[in-house]
Amino acid sequence: MDQIARFRSSHSEDAALHAHRHAHAYAALILRGGYVETGADGAWRCEAGELVIHPPFHLHADRFAAGGAEVLNFVLPFDTAATLGASSYFVLRPKRPENVERRRHPLDALIEALEDGERVAPASDDDWRDALGAALQADPRADIGALSRQSGVSPEHAARSFHRRFGLKPAAFRAEQKLRMALRLLTDGPDMLADIALDAGYADQAHMSRALKAATGRTPRKLRALLAPHQFGSR
Repeated sequence: MDQIARFRSSHSEDAALHAHRHAHAYAALILRGGYVETGADGAWRCEAGELVIHPPFHLHADRFAAGGAEVLNFVLPFDTAATLGASSYFVLRPKRPENVERRRHPLDALIEALEDGERVAPASDDDWRDALGAALQADPRADIGALSRQSGVSPEHAARSFHRRFGLKPAAFRAEQKLRMALRLLTDGPDMLADIALDAGYADQAHMSRALKAATGRTPRKLRALLAPHQFGSR
């Protein structure tokens, strides 16, 4: 199993990181301060003492609170991420976050944190934006305009307000759901790429290939070769 790299990052008060993704999975232990992390998983208020788990190629944005934040980051090789079950995004509060920071062997510390930590729920304003996000998560083929009008707002207003809450416009939020489904299906089994494309909501295999290459820099076949041996989709 490859060695886990770790590094600290400091973020100034009221700073923001626009939507971005990392090729590797990683874990972020918040040592001081906090931030709101947004993306296709919703909006999460991440606070000191919490551990944030990001799967490979996870898209997210961050808005840092007053006072900024200091974070200890662990870059997880693909085999290590699979061992930790880092196939999806989640936030937890370890019983002993100081162990995650100080223990000599990061993998042992992360396994302990995952075993005894308490999962944290996402922030929710319980308004039409949350309902729209949930609808797009449930069905990436859903019509954004129709959903917006059902919520009593115009598609234009929906795009602006949804972006302020989740860091993504509804169309980008929906596209990310399709991409995640494609990644999951690529690692689940030997299905034909054309079938995976249709199941994930793409028009055809070429459409899926362009989307995956734009997001990850890799073709579907290369992604399958990279991720399938570690079976992220099966966890």
